[in-house]
Amino acid sequence: MTIRRSDTRLTDDRIRRYEAEGYWCVPTFPELLQRNARECPHKVGYSDERGSITWGELWRRSMRLAGHLLDLGVRPGDVVGIQLPNRIEFVVALGAVNAVGAIACPQATALRSAEVERILGFSNAVLNIVARTDKTGFDYLAMLAKLKGSLADLQRVIVVDTDEADLPPWALSYESLMTRDSAGSELEKRLASAAPGVHDVNRVLFTSGSTGDPKAVLHTYASSIFSNYQINEHLRVGPDSVLLLFIPITLNWGLFQVIQTAVAQCRLILQQEFVAERLLRTVAKEQVTHLGGPPTAIVAILNSLAAEHPNLSSLQCYVTSGSSCPISLLRQVRREIGCSIIEGYGMTESGWIAATGQEDDPEATVGSVGRPFPGMEIRLLERDADADVPPGEPGEIAMRGPSVCVGYYRNEELNRAVWTADDWFRSGDLGYLDPAGRLRIVGRSKDLIKHGGSSIFPREIEELLLVHPKVADVAVVGFADSYFGENVCACVVVRPGQQFNLAEVIAFLRDKVARYKLPQRLEFFERLPYTPTGKVQKHLIRVELDRRAEHGPDAPVVADLPKAQEAK
Repeated sequence: MTIRRSDTRLTDDRIRRYEAEGYWCVPTFPELLQRNARECPHKVGYSDERGSITWGELWRRSMRLAGHLLDLGVRPGDVVGIQLPNRIEFVVALGAVNAVGAIACPQATALRSAEVERILGFSNAVLNIVARTDKTGFDYLAMLAKLKGSLADLQRVIVVDTDEADLPPWALSYESLMTRDSAGSELEKRLASAAPGVHDVNRVLFTSGSTGDPKAVLHTYASSIFSNYQINEHLRVGPDSVLLLFIPITLNWGLFQVIQTAVAQCRLILQQEFVAERLLRTVAKEQVTHLGGPPTAIVAILNSLAAEHPNLSSLQCYVTSGSSCPISLLRQVRREIGCSIIEGYGMTESGWIAATGQEDDPEATVGSVGRPFPGMEIRLLERDADADVPPGEPGEIAMRGPSVCVGYYRNEELNRAVWTADDWFRSGDLGYLDPAGRLRIVGRSKDLIKHGGSSIFPREIEELLLVHPKVADVAVVGFADSYFGENVCACVVVRPGQQFNLAEVIAFLRDKVARYKLPQRLEFFERLPYTPTGKVQKHLIRVELDRRAEHGPDAPVVADLPKAQEAK
């Protein structure tokens, strides 16, 4: 089964509008790679722990793999899975898959059999490209061997880092394919006939975000590529820039950095894991200009500065998203590193919507995600209606613009639920626009705590508690109360060597928030569960709180709770 434009919400009116406004007059990803191979063939585009690749060589390898995909029967609209870590082979695979008009379906390397089976089965993937093992020794080929009988559409698997002699008949060695041309004749002609158009679907992304409800998000080249031109302009990414990616390349953010690099003809360094000390050495040695990740990573980086003493003068900005940075952190970064923190807002369904700027005064922008990008429209809607909230009040953030996705695959019920009749996408996030026009996020609509007749926004309490000297991290959630409906629970990670209790929490907050917002419950965690992009997974926290409530206060702490998010 292939994915066609008819499977999306993309309309001719939307195409005409964004083409007329100049937003969707962009190349496809293979066209970007071909342009770079022509204009700067000897310039390095991507580097990983094993080496580097020039734009010219990247194009040659991608086209060689594309020829083999055609030989294997991959056709326009087919879905091809890619479960690879942050390595050059991922970029080669992405270019090849898109070059034959197929649709890439990235899967995090942390996913295991149940999740991979669901993704490949739901998307009807015809081929999957995987590493043989990961750094822990997990065998992806063995996993797929067990799943293959239940995946009727999955014809072949291409395996990286393995010898062809070690593979079953339905698997092929990536390394062996790279040593020979495709068997078919007239490759250029065949590729030309399969080449995608800018309004064709180029990727399907399965996301559980912070709510635990997986969805298959569809994007076209236009909705994917355009946003990266805008991001590059906003972040001042140009041909001389050096980006570093340590969050998974399979995430929307990771994919965007791959595309950003191709758009700017700059260089992207791929790291498979985050180790603060090693990252600092790389930034200094490679003169990295742009770095991005969750706020927790910048805290680890700051904690490592004293031991490393790196020269970070090349670093222009650290881009973060997912949760707000307290003002103390913004000040420390400017003081100790000398770069700006850019706080952005976006999601898999929308790309980047808004961001603060390098020249912004952090004292004025703290707590905000900046102003919406040109072309991106924002409305604030009532929680259960398509009506706008009164000016100045928080509401559910609805958005419309050229980087918004073209729908959820095979889920008309969800499509009807999250899009308004006039084509505004309801994000599920709550926020408001301040007098300066900056967007401020107050939480997820599902995280809103209803206490009696009042609404409590967890983010307000979280940002206050984050500045307490004993608090390393915090998440605020609601818990059931027979009288008020919900009460407030503060879930805290305390700093090493510190003791904390509910009375201290209340005393700290008493003069800062209304009485009904004060927590009635305090729970301690070794660490909180995060998505790789820095969003707290509160649904996992609620599961743990329910477990503790069931088994009593002496229930053992689930130390690997945060690891559960890695398989989402």
